[in-house]
Amino acid sequence: MLLLLLVIIVGIATVAGAEDVDRAEPWEFRSQWGWYEGDRVHFYDLGRATNATAPAYRLVDGVGDPIEGQHLIFPDLRNGVLIGKEPSPGYSDFHRVWDVQVPPGYVPDTYRSLADLQDAGLPMTETDLVINSPMVPANSTLVGIDSDLHPLAKAWWQRIEVHYFSFESSADTPGLFDASTGLVLNTSSMAVFDP
Repeated sequence: MLLLLLVIIVGIATVAGAEDVDRAEPWEFRSQWGWYEGDRVHFYDLGRATNATAPAYRLVDGVGDPIEGQHLIFPDLRNGVLIGKEPSPGYSDFHRVWDVQVPPGYVPDTYRSLADLQDAGLPMTETDLVINSPMVPANSTLVGIDSDLHPLAKAWWQRIEVHYFSFESSADTPGLFDASTGLVLNTSSMAVFDP
């Protein structure tokens, strides 16, 4: 009985420790007006971005449908999101989605890191879907035009809860992404323009 209780307490402490991190203060982004190819547009300036993509892992069932309740897994961390955690040199706001097939009966959010997926030996397939999903501190906000169209979403990074804004994807924006090079081509998306 004592051994079982000790195992349960250690297990709880390990899970709690995964969330014991210092989080940056929320960021606020206000919509701005500008010009793009002769048209007036509004945008959110979320900082400098690269046109390279970083992976994001989406868990799917046997027929390729996303697992309801499972959040994306990012292997890379943006600078300034978590205090005391080193940002990843490969971080990008643009994420190329990898589908990870889980077995029947999978409980959402059981896997919360790339290491979890690799340890489980799950099949992974790189897709041509790219999402514009800049990571930001928890409780960050967009203020202005169409701010409600880009909700703050939850994801995982090394079993720690992180957040991102969900903007356009290559499915919504033809010509955004070149699958052969892995680069984002539509530079208007670099500053998150919304016509």
